[in-house]
Amino acid sequence: MKHYPVIDFHKTGLNLYHLRESRGLTIKNIQEVLGLEHPQAIYKWENGQSLPSIDHLLVLSRLFHIRVDQIIIYDLIDLSDRDQEIC
Repeated sequence: MKHYPVIDFHKTGLNLYHLRESRGLTIKNIQEVLGLEHPQAIYKWENGQSLPSIDHLLVLSRLFHIRVDQIIIYDLIDLSDRDQEIC
């Protein structure tokens, strides 16, 4: 079996929300730290509609005092069936 990580947008968004809330930060705080003109991107991240860029993930990891891989939540999926179909 071959298992590959696939980012779970919804779980990652919930994780970002909980990380922000647990540190007493507001959307506005994050917006200012990241230098974003509008907060919509942050709402989209927390709602699982999109993911932060690599640059933003690095800044968020420093802000939350954690590693980038502690922000992103992923599931492992089995691609062995797909491999057989391709061959």
